Amino acid sequence: AVGLEVKLQFKLTRIDSGEVLDSSEGKAPLQFVCGNNEVFPALEEGVIGMTIGESKDIPLSGADSYGEWDNERVLGFPAEKVPPDAVPGQMLRFDGPNGPMMAKVLNKTETEVMLDFNHPLAGVDASMAVTLLSVNKPPQVDIEILSPGDGSTYPKAGDKLTMHYTGTLAETGAKF
Repeated sequence: AVGLEVKLQFKLTRIDSGEVLDSSEGKAPLQFVCGNNEVFPALEEGVIGMTIGESKDIPLSGADSYGEWDNERVLGFPAEKVPPDAVPGQMLRFDGPNGPMMAKVLNKTETEVMLDFNHPLAGVDASMAVTLLSVNKPPQVDIEILSPGDGSTYPKAGDKLTMHYTGTLAETGAKF
């Protein structure tokens, strides 16, 4: 249900080839809070109503997962802006305006390199086999206000706020 934390085992498989794209086998289970947009919306919707121990296949279209393949994300770059040893099929990392971006080298000439900035799985239809392991209320953050505001002054852009955190490790109860 929305607002609850779920843990599940999963295996993500391409529909067209049967290739396993990802799996929780040998790893910790997938864990997320329903309704927090932490996973694909189709996965969130698919687990709602499941019971603990239940298994289910959840279809994920390209649009439901990594997005549709977009021709506008294929761009030509001057060859001098790309590492000289880059070859078609290779993945390259670039610093983008919002952080790192990955691109696949499609082809290369002496003057231009065509790069595909689509996710490697864009447009790929997949199926996620899941088994629900647990459903719990998510951990809560307790907020203690040590000195309340006056109710008439409010922060504005550029103001600084000092916060002190005390954390507790869920596994051991140790404070940090």
